[in-house]
Amino acid sequence: MEFHFFTVPVLNPDPAQDDLNRLCASRRVVGIERQFVAAGQASFWAVCVTVTAGAGPLPEALKTPDRKFAARGSVGAIFRIDYKQALRRPPPITES
Repeated sequence: MEFHFFTVPVLNPDPAQDDLNRLCASRRVVGIERQFVAAGQASFWAVCVTVTAGAGPLPEALKTPDRKFAARGSVGAIFRIDYKQALRRPPPITES
């Protein structure tokens, strides 16, 4: 896993926002943590993006938050794979 850190200024977010979006579109994102830092005209978002070594977006099975572990109203939810569903085989096709 790799961590990438960004600061996204509130008054001029476009350059940092473009870098953040480019990373998220090109890597497998495991988690994102955000914190707003209020500093008047210098306010910004501090963002930590956790990615895996593989390229491309995450499979749908990894995108569903595990409600058992996700705190209500939390910014970062814990994601888990439902292996029973991911590995479930379709029923065999029988011809009549």
